[in-house]
Amino acid sequence: MDLVFSTHDLPAARRYRAWQDALCELYVHVDSHSDSTDDYHGFVKEARFGELTITDCYLSPQEINRRPNHIAHIDKDCFYLSLTQKGLQTAEQRGQCLSFGPGEACLFSASEPYTLRNGVYRAFYLEIAREAMARRWAPSRPLLTAKLNTAYGLGRIVASMCGAMVLEANTLQDPARVQLGEKLIDLLALALDCGPADTPLCEGPIRDERMRQIKSYINANIGNPLLNPERVARANQLSVRALHYLFKKSGQSVSDYIWEQRLERCRAELQSGTSSRTITEIAFASGFNSMSHFSSAFRRRFGISPSSARVAPLV
Repeated sequence: MDLVFSTHDLPAARRYRAWQDALCELYVHVDSHSDSTDDYHGFVKEARFGELTITDCYLSPQEINRRPNHIAHIDKDCFYLSLTQKGLQTAEQRGQCLSFGPGEACLFSASEPYTLRNGVYRAFYLEIAREAMARRWAPSRPLLTAKLNTAYGLGRIVASMCGAMVLEANTLQDPARVQLGEKLIDLLALALDCGPADTPLCEGPIRDERMRQIKSYINANIGNPLLNPERVARANQLSVRALHYLFKKSGQSVSDYIWEQRLERCRAELQSGTSSRTITEIAFASGFNSMSHFSSAFRRRFGISPSSARVAPLV
């Protein structure tokens, strides 16, 4: 990437003022206020990929404001997507406020007033021409609610592709850069189309594959009596809310699926005719820790008791 500006080689006392002069007044047209003026640290690197520009930024704690007087000097209409690498940032626009950190990204309009507040913060900022996004995506809600989780699914692919493009920027020729920029905007639009920030997947094959992975994890860990929605969500890098959303679309709750799988596993072994384990051993191996609970749940599910369901082991 090309270095736009860095405070690294400047005397500590001059860094913040230089930052304001070089970036806030000339590069992005914003106001900046920081309490770290005695020893400010920051840099900006940039790479262009056709209609997409990726900026690697490191910021000291500050508040950044883009006001109407700044917008009057802007000759381009675009969006910013902030892909957090380190730290936390809060964005305010249109009376809305949204906080985001590692594993999250936020899309907002660069052509309207906004306020950003952050501590020590590093992020990739994607600058995308509004026209380029409009060809692919029409937001159904105010932009600041377009928060993208980059820890899983399509959001994770967006973040991974962006990181790879940053690393390889200096090795790529212009035609390849343009094509990669197009592909990343396509992918971002697809990710944003897939629903709210805490909804991990859209409909169709992607959602089905995610459900297959989650159910595979549940079945592999069904013998753990501590298996619950929180543990399943954490293991699969989802919020609990997102996990419940996925199962709601399937018509069954996460907990119901776990208990159903435990009961089905017990019934299969009881009726196999090959198991020499006791009913208690079978129940405990499938995640039950109470025989009274197991017996009543089994009878409710299958209409018979576990002992009645048992087939004598083959000799």
